[in-house]
Amino acid sequence: MRAFITALTMLLPTSAFAATLSATDANLGREKAAALKEGLDIAVDIGDDLPTTTHIIARFQNNQPLMQGSDGLWAPWNGDALKLDNVAVTPADGKLVFHIFGRLPDGLFYPVSFTVAYRTADGLKSGTLTVDAP
Repeated sequence: MRAFITALTMLLPTSAFAATLSATDANLGREKAAALKEGLDIAVDIGDDLPTTTHIIARFQNNQPLMQGSDGLWAPWNGDALKLDNVAVTPADGKLVFHIFGRLPDGLFYPVSFTVAYRTADGLKSGTLTVDAP
């Protein structure tokens, strides 16, 4: 089975299962790409929130962000939070697990920042993990 939440298990205390997102973009830390050979999933605790949409954004050195669609494909994003594609992550046991990638893509220019987010009736909550060169 693919390693579950590879990056965050190294960044959070061993008793922690998932990160918590915030309206001001929570810092989910930094990880070396070499630790992500089996893929990257980011689990977040939603507490009492009722997410209506879920989103994944990637930012590269050229600062031209991409958003992931519900089909798993990446497309350019213009920075408008209202125009984000919904990746349709379903809550389970008070958590969301965002699947960023199954295998580390070749040819990435580091660092790369991955932002996961969800929208509620009160607004958008997000968190960003930065991936550095191996």
